[in-house]
Amino acid sequence: MELLTDAPPHRVATRVLRRHLLGYLSIVALVNAFVVGLGLPALGRLFDLVLDTVDTGAVNTDSLRAVATSPLTLLVLVVFSTVAVVLIFAELAVLTLAAQRHLQGENLSVRGLAADFRQAARKLDVRSVLLFAVYAVFLLPLANVGVTSGLTTHVAVPAFISGELTKTTGGAIAWWLLNAAIVYLALRMILTLAIFLGSDRGLPGAMRDSFRATGWVPWRPAVTLVAVVVVLVAVLAVISGLAVLVTALASTVGGDESAWWPGFSLAVVDLGRFLALGIAAAWVTLWLVAWERDLADEPDVPVRRLRSRTRALVAGLAVVVSAGFLVVGTYAHASDIRSARDPAATVVVGHRGYTEEAVENTVPALEAAASAGADVVELDVLETKDQQLVVMHDVNLSRLAGEDVDAWDEDFDDLVGTTLRQGGHEAPLPSFAEYADRAKQLGVRLLIELKPHGHEAPGFAERFVADLEALEVPDDWLVQSLDRDLVEQVGELLPDIDVGYVVPFNIGALPRTTADFVVVEDWSYSDRLGREGRDASKAVWVWTVNDPGLIRDYLRRGIDGLITDQVGVAVTDRDLGADIGSPVGQVLEGVLRILGPRS
Repeated sequence: MELLTDAPPHRVATRVLRRHLLGYLSIVALVNAFVVGLGLPALGRLFDLVLDTVDTGAVNTDSLRAVATSPLTLLVLVVFSTVAVVLIFAELAVLTLAAQRHLQGENLSVRGLAADFRQAARKLDVRSVLLFAVYAVFLLPLANVGVTSGLTTHVAVPAFISGELTKTTGGAIAWWLLNAAIVYLALRMILTLAIFLGSDRGLPGAMRDSFRATGWVPWRPAVTLVAVVVVLVAVLAVISGLAVLVTALASTVGGDESAWWPGFSLAVVDLGRFLALGIAAAWVTLWLVAWERDLADEPDVPVRRLRSRTRALVAGLAVVVSAGFLVVGTYAHASDIRSARDPAATVVVGHRGYTEEAVENTVPALEAAASAGADVVELDVLETKDQQLVVMHDVNLSRLAGEDVDAWDEDFDDLVGTTLRQGGHEAPLPSFAEYADRAKQLGVRLLIELKPHGHEAPGFAERFVADLEALEVPDDWLVQSLDRDLVEQVGELLPDIDVGYVVPFNIGALPRTTADFVVVEDWSYSDRLGREGRDASKAVWVWTVNDPGLIRDYLRRGIDGLITDQVGVAVTDRDLGADIGSPVGQVLEGVLRILGPRS
């Protein structure tokens, strides 16, 4: 046994982990099995019960009022939220309780951990549960600092909110300040769980103690976590490089036809990712607990080793589980490679044109999107005071022209030609007729989004349809809107043109609509929506996807339509994905997917 006399927390964490690596990896594996095998199915079933209480089978912008006024729905939501918080607490507490037992000189046992968990749970009153929910369900995932729950993987600010905020200098500054504040708070409260589980302090007291311990400038946790991330990236890069090398060598010997070697290589990357993240999570947890013990002046303890028979048993079990993981993973990845949908089937849509190359919703942006290879270009249409159509997204010109002018207060001739500026580019505000004529000259399909501002005279749908007919637009152009009634009315008046219903927030079933396709925000998309769309013969498109990793992920899943500001990236990735046939290319694509933002 080796004493931890006066050792700093990071050395304590390293020494303990070195002697109990297999034990901690076993705990991480069991926690993951708990999340995948119990947590997610339980929460999924509970949320299905929530959806069963809603007539539309989905929680979205159409059903929010019904949800908010239904006692049964609210009751089931409370039960769902409570169970979710309990499961997240259990998941996060296990590693911390295990680390505390080790640093107290005690052996790990299921009975001991269960007793520690019950003791900690007794301290959770209503206020503590609410605080923990804010801390673990929102703050930690948004900051992505320290150890987070696998149940909160998809907690994030929807991309369309951050995207709109960052389109202006003031909005971008506010957005980055908000992110900085979230990360700062997470760093200041990084010791919360260790203090709460390792002392008699309640959760509010643990948060206050963590604030005091980390200091006004929390350099210690920031530097340590950055170092962990750097090591993680290096390890995962090495593992990925070896996987690609093995595949390249195997394909040289065995040919390019088999999907088994790429499948095996990706299974190795999966296993390596799990081991690397598991070791990192265990080390960070041990470091935080050791730091908390230093703050509390806890006595030094010996580092106990497992008995040789126990070590052999754990090692043997780890080998068997890893071998099984590789076998199952190889089969799953090989099957996935064979059944992957063709990326060429995805329609790439330029969001407001190509805004990296020109001002949004202008003719130069349309031309840039066409030049980059977009299949469709999306534009926004507003009606002026004299009931004519201009291409604008905001109802007010302040963001792009610096003028406090609303579209409904101005006549057509006063708006068209206004100089717009964005991202170092400049262009005149176009009329819809001018924009449509140029699109026809370029041979580019348009996705026309109707943006009713609420000041239109009766008959807006009829006037819009008359304008389309007067312009003799092609039948393969499309119309969409957030206003379901409006777009369904346009669909009835123009049966030869496909119309789409835009839903910014949707959890559950495919939204009910007679529209030909549905457009959902990235945060709301699920494989369920895709399946239900195919079953109902309705295309499902996603907006606005700008992250390169997410673009690749959606292309590989064969999403029907991808609306993006990154037109060039999307078109290039789609064309490359459609051409990838070699095992090495399949592994490279798979590695990017496994290590990407949705992994």
